[in-house]
Amino acid sequence: MEGKQRRLFGGLLIVAGVYYLIQSFGIFPDFWRYSWPVLLLILSAGFHVSFFLGERDEKKTGLLMPGGVLLVLGGLFLYEAITGWHNKGGIWFYYLLAPALGFLEMWLFGGREKKWLIPAFWLLAASFFSASEQWRILSGGKIWPVLAIAAGFYYLFRKQHSEKPKE
Repeated sequence: MEGKQRRLFGGLLIVAGVYYLIQSFGIFPDFWRYSWPVLLLILSAGFHVSFFLGERDEKKTGLLMPGGVLLVLGGLFLYEAITGWHNKGGIWFYYLLAPALGFLEMWLFGGREKKWLIPAFWLLAASFFSASEQWRILSGGKIWPVLAIAAGFYYLFRKQHSEKPKE
């Protein structure tokens, strides 16, 4: 192993050893229940720091996807661990927000390329409509048809942007 890999592997062994030693003495009996979601948040922070502290280039934009996904999932799992996993059936639509946030971050900080915004929009829309069904906001109500009509009028009457011919 090279120097960097050896230090990383040695550090991981030390952390694992300390964790299991603490568990064997019963010092923090519920330590793992709350710490593994925090580990996801720390990993998310690592991806974000790696992107924002260095030179921004297109290759590094990919760091934002796992960063965004781990941020949402880490927060969601931490919330679930704290509340005893009582809401796990009612908040499943947040899983759609995880990649949506990743795509939004890639769009926002990666040059605002449309290819990242399109999947973000569809995932956000699917999450919104799933949440609204879960919370009974749109089902059987009058909001959904009004939104559909408004979107239809928007697409019918919006101004078309004509592209200038290339010279």
